[in-house]
Amino acid sequence: SPGRKNGRDHDGDGKLRSGEGVDLNRNYPFRWGALGEAGSTSAKYLRSHRGPGPASEPETKAIVALAERERFVASLSLHVGTAAILVPYTIPGVKQPKPNEAWLFAEELSRALPQHPDVPKGQKIVVQKNLYPVDGTDQDHLRHAHGTLALLIECALRSDDPVRAPKAMLALRPVLPVLAARVLDGPSVTGRVLEPGGAPALAEVRVEEQALFEGERWMTRARDGAFARILPKKGRVTVRATAADGRTVSKI
Repeated sequence: SPGRKNGRDHDGDGKLRSGEGVDLNRNYPFRWGALGEAGSTSAKYLRSHRGPGPASEPETKAIVALAERERFVASLSLHVGTAAILVPYTIPGVKQPKPNEAWLFAEELSRALPQHPDVPKGQKIVVQKNLYPVDGTDQDHLRHAHGTLALLIECALRSDDPVRAPKAMLALRPVLPVLAARVLDGPSVTGRVLEPGGAPALAEVRVEEQALFEGERWMTRARDGAFARILPKKGRVTVRATAADGRTVSKI
């Protein structure tokens, strides 16, 4: 299917016809379909069809499973349509963590980027929640499920402009090194939570100076008990690890 949809065959005839498919970036579990027809659509042949259920598509399932296994510290999703940095949560009415280190980093990133050809001269690429009402996005799911610093970069107005599109991508080349430097060298807290015998512990890890409002439970990685949290700034923080049965297994 051309455009943003996958290859779901809605009529089951074995042929992919125009308009078939599911918009994968409306198919993620967090608040799937929460805005009704305003944030995505149930109409199968329209552009932003969200699918028959949350994470119904194999591509979405694969990303959800990979993120569950790895517990990504940060992620980038690259789109075309304008020039902007979008920060979760993108859904209107969903309350952001406070402080929101993802937003603070996005502002740092905007300041670090060179002039973008699709942004008025002398201005920086804008940081915002969304471009329009939307639900079921990858970045919202990653943020809610794992605390991932999940940014969506709108790279350029058009991808097929032979002059402006390459210039837009050149302007965004620093994104990866700036993000990597922030993750590796910026303020953060990392560690492992272990059972008394040394086995990895599956535990919720909270930085107590950050308030969460949407029922987030950001867990250690199952295979090794590891966790990592990007902090909004330098300073002392209190970290509490809570086991599944409610025990506080560690507080530092």
